[in-house]
Amino acid sequence: MDPDADGLTNGQEYLHSCDPQVADTDGDGYPDGEAVAKGINPHQLLRTPVFVSQSGDNSDGSSWAKAFYTLQPALAKAAAEHKDVWVAAEDFPLVQTANVGMHTGVYGGFPIRDTPRFRDRDEAARGTVLRGNGLQISAFTCSGVWDVRINGFTMTDFAGTVSGAEATIMPAVLSCA
Repeated sequence: MDPDADGLTNGQEYLHSCDPQVADTDGDGYPDGEAVAKGINPHQLLRTPVFVSQSGDNSDGSSWAKAFYTLQPALAKAAAEHKDVWVAAEDFPLVQTANVGMHTGVYGGFPIRDTPRFRDRDEAARGTVLRGNGLQISAFTCSGVWDVRINGFTMTDFAGTVSGAEATIMPAVLSCA
């Protein structure tokens, strides 16, 4: 039985510590079955993410200890280095729109741990809150790019969307398709 259609049976999913209900347990772009066939650990991301947390030192985003305080510098680094962004389960006031680059995942809901793993993320239990503070800005914009994933955020207190936006997928997110 393979309910997530990733090429592994439920028994194989458990053998490899994967989630039998999620085709790509670690979110790295390889379905679990393909990862196992390639000899890749199916529950460990292939690329190191860029970290965002208000408890980091705002230096380079390479770990929770060195995490950026805000999304924008993390997203710029992620775009330049083809990485995803992991955001701690904290409350972030936004003062500008965060521009998401091509092939980028932005994931909230992470606990701060020394050895972070994607599967430690629990956006339902530990959500990441983005606050617009009544400003007329968007939390994210992804204009002209594709393969963008934004997940694990609660967006609140935004005054509205910018006029003339081509598409609004959800409140506070513009031009992401």
